[in-house]
Amino acid sequence: MKAVEKIDIPIFFIHGENDYEVPVENVVKLSRQSSNSEDQLWIVPEAGHVEASKVAEEEYITKIVEFFDKIL
Repeated sequence: MKAVEKIDIPIFFIHGENDYEVPVENVVKLSRQSSNSEDQLWIVPEAGHVEASKVAEEEYITKIVEFFDKIL
């Protein structure tokens, strides 16, 4: 949590809605710790732990490219 507060570049938080190893609440708390207005949070429906790119492959790529286009 404290590390997120110190990061001064935008963060794209991606988390699976059905992640039973790391609860969704954890990524929500992490994203709230950051004060960067350019941060993004995406909770991927039906994705489990580290499955976002598998469950929503095209959307995953699109969102990451859009994020980098915006901040770079």
